[in-house]
Amino acid sequence: MTSLYKTPVTNLNGIGEKRAALFARLGIKSVGDLINFYPRTYEDWSNIKHIDELEYGETVCIKAVVATSVNDTRISGGRIISKTAVYDETGSIQLVFFNNKYISSMLRQGGEYFFYGKISSDSYGMQIVSPTFAPAVKGTQIRPIYRQTAGLPSKSVESAVRQALSMLPSKIKDPLPDAIRERFDLCSLRQALFDIHFPKNRQQLEAARKRLVTEELVVLNLGMRNLRDHSRGVTSLEITKDYSKEFESLLPFTMTNAQKRAVSDCINDIINKSSPLNRLVQGDVGSGKTAVAASVCYTVAKNGFQTAFMAPTEILARQHYKTFQKLFENTETGEVHTEVTGGIRQGDSPSFGLLHGGFLYTVAELVGEKHAYIYQYRLSEDGIPVPTGKKIFLPGGELCHLYAGKKALYASCYGTGDFFAVDYDLEKIRWHRSPGAGVIDAQTEKICPHAHWVSEQDNILYLADLGCDRIYRYELKDGLPEKELEALVLPTGEGPRQLLPEKESGKLISAQELGGTLRRWENGGCTKCVKTSRFDGTNYPGTICMADEKTVIVCNRGANTLSAFSTDGKLRYLGEWATDNWPRHLLQIPGTDLIVNACNKEGTLVIFAWNGKELIRKDEIILPGASCAVYLSGK
Repeated sequence: MTSLYKTPVTNLNGIGEKRAALFARLGIKSVGDLINFYPRTYEDWSNIKHIDELEYGETVCIKAVVATSVNDTRISGGRIISKTAVYDETGSIQLVFFNNKYISSMLRQGGEYFFYGKISSDSYGMQIVSPTFAPAVKGTQIRPIYRQTAGLPSKSVESAVRQALSMLPSKIKDPLPDAIRERFDLCSLRQALFDIHFPKNRQQLEAARKRLVTEELVVLNLGMRNLRDHSRGVTSLEITKDYSKEFESLLPFTMTNAQKRAVSDCINDIINKSSPLNRLVQGDVGSGKTAVAASVCYTVAKNGFQTAFMAPTEILARQHYKTFQKLFENTETGEVHTEVTGGIRQGDSPSFGLLHGGFLYTVAELVGEKHAYIYQYRLSEDGIPVPTGKKIFLPGGELCHLYAGKKALYASCYGTGDFFAVDYDLEKIRWHRSPGAGVIDAQTEKICPHAHWVSEQDNILYLADLGCDRIYRYELKDGLPEKELEALVLPTGEGPRQLLPEKESGKLISAQELGGTLRRWENGGCTKCVKTSRFDGTNYPGTICMADEKTVIVCNRGANTLSAFSTDGKLRYLGEWATDNWPRHLLQIPGTDLIVNACNKEGTLVIFAWNGKELIRKDEIILPGASCAVYLSGK
């Protein structure tokens, strides 16, 4: 029988070449890959709640009967809102669906279904917006939710996985011996693969996880043992002299006794043992592990051999390079060379940075995957970002924007529609808005949250959603969105991208990427919009910033210009000045008249001065791929 890892996904029903390309985006090329593509999370439909028990804001599953036929209402832009009521023995609740023209044929009046979704409310009472559902005859279940990509939703992945599992033979070779599985009460591999995807209850899910995790740990342990066994040969290095004391004399500080012991142990292994050094030095952040490793490298170099010092991030690698270069500049160890072989990790794409509370937070999306990370760095006395080792995984893709509130760090995921509130220690996600919230625009059919801003005065979070033509608003409590307020609605196709408060009035200004417009919002409505550029061709406004208390600057991608508008009264066009190709980001340096413009496709940082009437080009810095600028105050 042909291995399932050699069987292409095109062998499954409903998957042609085009859909196979979508699966390839998720790293799935074979049926075997699909079987090992485990769900990212689950919806628990096994815990059924009565309607009279429902509370605002909770995500629940109810079992209810459709009371009325689905009522479709057309609104502006050709969009459709569909509503129906459902009931159980304790009460009734309204269901709302957006732009689903098939929903009336999918929900039968008098039919009993499971409905899963988040409880919200409007002026008529509680409701569930766009719930997932299934006929009640299928019984309660735990539904898998898979990573997805544009054009390939979780349901499509689920259907393909069911087909793939049906191709598993009745007996498959289990890498864990029967004796081990019996000793530790582990299910078979075949059972674990079925239950990790489609468990009937929580017990089955946990049993499957336990089985698969145990196998991973066994494989890892055996791999480490194999590496260790193969590394115990005879070394060709002939290290005869210990230079650790000489290294200590180069340091601007005195090494601790623990550091000296660690160095001594390593040097002793190198000099007195025939096998290669194989040691793990463990210690807290700031305990001096780098100094220990550098001392060993120094001794090896002084004995006439080369050493390699590797670091997990580009920033840390460059920092160590500068430190060693300065430390060894008056020694005979030779030149210190550096080679950067990767960034945060292979496949990451750093896209935004934010300073808060003496820390630098950066975001990195994993290219080709729908999740991302936020990393934390502390700033040294010289202003150099030093990794703290803290990071947090976010199950959302194309993480494009961060904002520092008083109680939380907020993050927008443009690609997947996710929005997060995260604690500053990067230990937990405090709040998560997933795709499905809000009205999906008929034109883009995609939720695309972009920039966001918190009005500390009003305690309101504003979230610009480019795909839905909405600026969502949330009332905050202890830094977390507690209540969704009425959204600010823009004409179809405008696509709000960037938000900015006026310095003087605090009123909200928004730049619309798709419409090429600038708007100011007052009392829940907006003033007449203005075009951000006099350019006749297609233009996509990017970042906006305040040049002074009454002037806003807009960068125009397409026109390759910067425009200035007066905010004194109505938004009034003041002028437009050329910059380099694809101006993506603006930064006003506090306490100065300088505006820094990052031009992505030109690879430059262009520096302008604002004299109150016009932007004067002062200088430029070559910076390939420049997309964002952050100002570090102090040194």
